[in-house]
Amino acid sequence: MLKRAMQTRTAVHDEQAAQRQRKQAYGSALRLTAVVQTAAQLVLWVTFYGYDRAAQAVWQSALLLALPAAGIVCLWYAGGTQKTAGLLLLPCLLLDAAFLLYALCGFIDGLIPEYPYAAGAVCVAAVCWLTLLLSRREGVANGTNVLKYFLLILFLLGAVFLRASSRADRLWPILGQGLPNTALTALSGTGAVWGAALLFVLPDQPKPSVKAAALWTALPWAIGAVWALWYGFLHPWAPGDDLRVAERLMGLARHAADVVNYELAGLMWLVLLPVSLTCCAMSGEILLSRACPRAPRALSASLLLLPALLAVCLLPRQLPQWLKLLLPWRGAWAAAAGAAALMLKRREAAR
Repeated sequence: MLKRAMQTRTAVHDEQAAQRQRKQAYGSALRLTAVVQTAAQLVLWVTFYGYDRAAQAVWQSALLLALPAAGIVCLWYAGGTQKTAGLLLLPCLLLDAAFLLYALCGFIDGLIPEYPYAAGAVCVAAVCWLTLLLSRREGVANGTNVLKYFLLILFLLGAVFLRASSRADRLWPILGQGLPNTALTALSGTGAVWGAALLFVLPDQPKPSVKAAALWTALPWAIGAVWALWYGFLHPWAPGDDLRVAERLMGLARHAADVVNYELAGLMWLVLLPVSLTCCAMSGEILLSRACPRAPRALSASLLLLPALLAVCLLPRQLPQWLKLLLPWRGAWAAAAGAAALMLKRREAAR
């Protein structure tokens, strides 16, 4: 009997250890989805807005974005532990979803001009919504974790190994077009680094160590900085709003030395944008279901996709101007929400 009891105790301990390992793996996968979302927003910021503001200073501005990212991380690392704190980030997630859906639909419209724009937007949103509904709770996060190396390889092929006619002398002067212009460009990109807050809000487990938090935060920032740096290597295009979405997304790839690299750069966007959009919708679902456990999953999954779809379909011409106006404020909103979460935490601790 003693031997059987020891075997039962060992089995229970093994099962508990396996559950802890699965929970830790799921938390790491959720942080990876936050990294993918933030990296996608940084890459899109360089492609759409940062490059027009300062063609030769965009990589210096991308480096300066480490400062607001560190500030957001410090606030949410200290205070973002309440289940309802994540709801404060829903406006930022909504803007992210609209931006991603707008970029993806514009890219598909450039590939297949004959296909109706609204129909493409509906199909993309429906696929993301069905992916959330038909997968398990951990399905999207674990699927993104499986694709991490594939996404990294596509990014490197679309930037570092593009085999383009680049010149290092275009990176000079170091301060670009002057420190004020560089700082102004960085200010417009602060909204792209707000996703660092998701590193501490999405996983429902103890916060990582300071070194681990710094590493998770540095990953998307480094990807955005490398993307901006390779834009600086190449000859700049003429800035302006007359370029279509697909032309902007393929602006770096048009310097490729052969067709294979050009097509691989297009494949990067076709993988990165849908994965980021699905991760964004999953983040909204997690935050809402954690605060309101009785909310239907179909409603939680459509919380971000439906407003973004309506904006893309009903305001196709006005949406770019609205995004250009609102996207930079995501960083300030995330910082203010982090400060509010920190105050609520200290107030609860004082009771």
